[in-house]
Amino acid sequence: MPRLQWPVVDVAEWTSRRAITRWTFRAAALYAVAMVATWIALFTSSEFWLPATLLAYGPRWVVLLPLVVLLPMAVLFARTSVKLLAVGALIAIMPIMGFRVAVPTEGLLPPAAPGADRIRVLSLNAQSGAIVKLRLAGILESYAPSIVAMQECGDELAAVAAQQRGWYTARYESLCTMSRWPIEFADTMPRAAFQRVSQLGYGGTGIVIRYGIAHPAGPFQFVNLHLETARKGLESLMGSDGLIPDNATGVPSPEEEQRNARGGEDRVALNARIREGEAERASVWSARKMDDIPIVVAGDFNMPVESSIYRRYWSGLTNAFDSKGLGFGFSKHEGTLLRLRIDHVLSAPKWFRVRGAWVGDDVGSDHRPMIADLTR
Repeated sequence: MPRLQWPVVDVAEWTSRRAITRWTFRAAALYAVAMVATWIALFTSSEFWLPATLLAYGPRWVVLLPLVVLLPMAVLFARTSVKLLAVGALIAIMPIMGFRVAVPTEGLLPPAAPGADRIRVLSLNAQSGAIVKLRLAGILESYAPSIVAMQECGDELAAVAAQQRGWYTARYESLCTMSRWPIEFADTMPRAAFQRVSQLGYGGTGIVIRYGIAHPAGPFQFVNLHLETARKGLESLMGSDGLIPDNATGVPSPEEEQRNARGGEDRVALNARIREGEAERASVWSARKMDDIPIVVAGDFNMPVESSIYRRYWSGLTNAFDSKGLGFGFSKHEGTLLRLRIDHVLSAPKWFRVRGAWVGDDVGSDHRPMIADLTR
């Protein structure tokens, strides 16, 4: 059996007499170390340290930009340092940017018709549904889901969903759920405390509902949720309290007075605290009995898996794309630069196995469908 060997780096270039060789090697080493530090910061403090928060919810491809300069210099002047850059690039692409290499059991594309033993979940933030309502029938035909969770589901989309034949449908506020099997009960997460907080505009608008699904192989619970966004905190960086001040009068705004009353706590930190409390409540309410009851959770979590909040409260459930997805799995597309995976399908590992996970095509929303095949 061949022995695995780590790549050997000739550190002689660190002290080379040729200045450009010496400094190219050192820059490459610094890049590799920086990627390790960035990885650690992203996974441990992405919600509570502003630089890590900006990386978690911003365009992470910026960590590859130094390679534009360093890689040609390494090839020309310090060949050994290419190995260091390769290590840094691997860390940047996989743990930092979130590339997954698990090949779905079912193939690279979702099968046209899932097997009889499959539970195919499709989660989609419909962005009010103005366009999705026109395409819903085609979405159901193309992806053949057996249960659908839609967030930001407007009145017209909800009406179109209710008209689909062969489906049991339910709606709670802006959450629409469709099931091929009967829906036995509905239960909503209490959120009176968050409603009071939401009036300040910092967060607390997340909604969660749980349904009982009468599946032929045995009933299970299905949770459809839409959690609070980090945007309400990050947007403050571009306002009167942020990086670009627009209040030149010297008179504190009501927002500034509220901030001062809190002892200087800024809006980003407050939003993170609200979202953490919301995630804690939602995860405990949704999955506290996952060892006793089969449970699936799907929706717009508004946080990537690298989020320290996500890792603290949702890592006990199996993330379908982490388990059987291939690629970055970007489900949120904003403009030409920002891509994130913030829509997830989770399941209780005791009761379900993931057979495949995919991200669907553009269906008329700034989110893409997140699709997962599960078996009991």
